[in-house]
Amino acid sequence: MIRSILLLVTLAISGAGIAADQAINYSDFQQGFMQAIAEYSGKYKKAENELQKSALVTERFQRFTKLKGDPKHIKDWIGVVETMGTNGDGKAYATIRLSPNLLTVSTWNNAFSDASDHSLIPQSSPVFKKLALMKPGNVVKFSGRLKHAKNMTEEGKMLTPDFLFIFTDIEKIGERAQP
Repeated sequence: MIRSILLLVTLAISGAGIAADQAINYSDFQQGFMQAIAEYSGKYKKAENELQKSALVTERFQRFTKLKGDPKHIKDWIGVVETMGTNGDGKAYATIRLSPNLLTVSTWNNAFSDASDHSLIPQSSPVFKKLALMKPGNVVKFSGRLKHAKNMTEEGKMLTPDFLFIFTDIEKIGERAQP
């Protein structure tokens, strides 16, 4: 079931968003994913020792497995383009912010890190052509495969996770809100 969530509340992402009277429809899967990230980030900050923190990592993973959705088939998630560019080979990279100061999904930004994941977007891809028409701050709807957190530390994975994402589609649905 799709939930309508007012943009004012949820997409005030680093000052980005679209018109205040518009609503964004998050899928139950995206909504549940973002709620789990926010909830366990808060719990992790309050944990008193490393054992409690480690247990929270496991709990969050278990919570992810109970969400109604398939991370290998993400469809029409909503976010804001945070960064985009190309590497030395001309392949595109992108970072999409899902929630303020908390959660992003992104490709790798270099061929070495991307050697086994193939997240960089080749110029021949329809995704590259669509992304080339965008700019940071655009509100987008995107699809693809969610993979593992790219953060190197447990604390990073729990407090400000950046999940590797393989984009199969992206579409601009709004502009940056004007202050």
